[in-house]
Amino acid sequence: MNPVLPLVVLVPLLVVAGVVCIGWTWSAVSRVAGFGGRAILILRVLAVLLVALLLLNPGRWEKEVEGVGEFWAILFDGSDSMAEENRREDAAQVLREVEKGCENGLRYWSYRGSAEELSEGWEGLEPGGEGSDFIGAVEQVLENSAARGQPLGGLLVVGDGRQTVSDEGREAVVARAKNLGIPVHVVAVGGEVERAEVKVRSKRPSVLAFASQKLKVSSIVNFDHLPPARVRVVLETSEGVELAGLELELEGDGEEEVVFEVEAPEESTVWRWRVVAGGVLAREPDADLFEVRVLEGRTRVFLAEGAPYWDSKFLAQHLRLQEGIELNSVHRLSAERWFRIDTGEEDEEFSGAEGEPVFPDGNLGRYDLVVFGKNVASFLTKARVEELNLYVREQGGAVLFSRGRAFGGRESPLESLEPVVWDAGGVEELKFRPTAEGEAVGLFGVGLPGRESGLWDQLPPLKDGNAVAEVKSFTRVLAEGEASGLSGGRVPLLLVRRYGQGVCGLVNGDGLWRWDFYPEAKEDGNLYAEFWTQLVQWMASWSEFLPGQDFSLRTSARRVQAGEEVAGWISWRGEGGMPEPRLVARAPDGREVFVTPARLEGAGERPRWRATVKLGEPGWWELEVVGVEGDLPTSGVLVERLPREEDELSADPYALERFAEATGGRRWGFEEGVELREMIFAQREEKSLEAGVFWKSLFREWWVACLLVVLLGGEWWLRRRSGLI
Repeated sequence: MNPVLPLVVLVPLLVVAGVVCIGWTWSAVSRVAGFGGRAILILRVLAVLLVALLLLNPGRWEKEVEGVGEFWAILFDGSDSMAEENRREDAAQVLREVEKGCENGLRYWSYRGSAEELSEGWEGLEPGGEGSDFIGAVEQVLENSAARGQPLGGLLVVGDGRQTVSDEGREAVVARAKNLGIPVHVVAVGGEVERAEVKVRSKRPSVLAFASQKLKVSSIVNFDHLPPARVRVVLETSEGVELAGLELELEGDGEEEVVFEVEAPEESTVWRWRVVAGGVLAREPDADLFEVRVLEGRTRVFLAEGAPYWDSKFLAQHLRLQEGIELNSVHRLSAERWFRIDTGEEDEEFSGAEGEPVFPDGNLGRYDLVVFGKNVASFLTKARVEELNLYVREQGGAVLFSRGRAFGGRESPLESLEPVVWDAGGVEELKFRPTAEGEAVGLFGVGLPGRESGLWDQLPPLKDGNAVAEVKSFTRVLAEGEASGLSGGRVPLLLVRRYGQGVCGLVNGDGLWRWDFYPEAKEDGNLYAEFWTQLVQWMASWSEFLPGQDFSLRTSARRVQAGEEVAGWISWRGEGGMPEPRLVARAPDGREVFVTPARLEGAGERPRWRATVKLGEPGWWELEVVGVEGDLPTSGVLVERLPREEDELSADPYALERFAEATGGRRWGFEEGVELREMIFAQREEKSLEAGVFWKSLFREWWVACLLVVLLGGEWWLRRRSGLI
């Protein structure tokens, strides 16, 4: 029961009201003779009891529900690519079959860049628009259904699977559909469209160079479905001034590498690769941009050699002659005899028993690279070893072991800096072979020949390679030594390893100096000089800090699509009070976006900051550290435009299929329209929206009202007949 008043109040009231009512009735009918008086009293008592019962409000609690018929949403691809082949006709075949007999249970949307509800149906929709986004369209339909309170039984996407915007929201849309219990079924139409295409892409997004030096830059030209054609590959400045050009005869599918040797500019700039196809293509391919970063200051190198040989002499002489390198070198001839020779000096400076040349104690931070030869233990004290570790780990320095194992004993004082764990023994001759990883990091295949070049077979082998027991973690093997004495086995020959903010490198062998005298190699330039110049520059750039800079800037990506975010990490190795750097991103049109980076806690002894910035406009963006003094780093990011519909017209059915399966749906063939319609009919059930609970009172039963009318009406009729009214 659910009484209209509390029982402690209602029961006494009912008793009093019942006694008064019955007593008044008894006094009125006592004058009526016969059965009529008793009948009136009985009817009055029954009516009073019925009213009392209704005031006690008997009944039951029930859930309130509202029946709403579910519907299926049809998403129809209306983008330009649907005009290819017979895609629209195949899609129409499916839709006409599905909608037979269930038009009232279907709602139609089209999607291009976004979803649009079709009030007039899909028949009059013509392909158009500059892109397609079926993932975003599914999300819009789900939101629209929830906002209207209309339950979806399922969702059918009919299209070619082209997704011309980022699919980063895919997982969230899939999760939402699964949580709502709405499977997404798909019908994929269309196939591959073969179009003649040529694309050019720089092998490296950034190239380091010294001003006016000879610089090698490289690109890859990809071509597909190309008829016999002559195309021209052009290297030019951002203003369109041609620096070099080459004509290629291309046909079919494949790729070609194009390498130009040009003079480096006086200051950092942006160059671009461009392909001129001369009407062979429907449209000219996009240009590709890359930066040429000119090192304004010299790379400062300290070289320590404990057992001078041709390798160390040739290396010191080569580095001294480089305009972009400042060298200080110290060589130990015997226990009491040393000599030093620096950049700009013609004669060697000897010292005798009175003392060794000065090691840069407490001043290693002024050098960008420290080079060790062999037997250098006499240079090092415990304090100097600790300083070297700090120099690499915290100051972003670089150490290069140029002649393999730098110490003759079993234990090395610089073991923490060496990229390998040494084993006993060695290998007399090693053929130099670059690795795929050496090409991936940009050392080989651009400034130096790639691993497929036959030049490496012509070079004399290296001597006295050391056996390696283990390559340490975070080490990259850039070249291997092919050892004929080990049944064709390979030994790590050129290795680099990240160590804190710096880098350590190792050349595991002697004999590189002989490359300078090999006639066949001379035909392709001085490979010995090129090898050391490229290696020194590459190591200096691969370290956290560029030469002469106390701040570093690293970005999460060098190529992104318009609208994506890029993270930048700033490090500092200077002295004095804590700086407060800022990051500025300069757009292609000159607009500047300033960001205040956040200090990273627990990042080590040296401070680090992190900032993120969204890059919208396509083109070359320049990120630079500002707000502090000194030579400040920059980093370029190429922002590529979003894909356009006409860039690729081939269908992508597997993108639709993967999306459907993730939501619990499946992919249907365009010839399976009947089976698809039957599945939709089988799954269409009326869904109920629960609106709460309510008390279903006895008042709501029709017979209760009828009984009360009969009792009161009967009493009134008897009273009238007995003359009481």
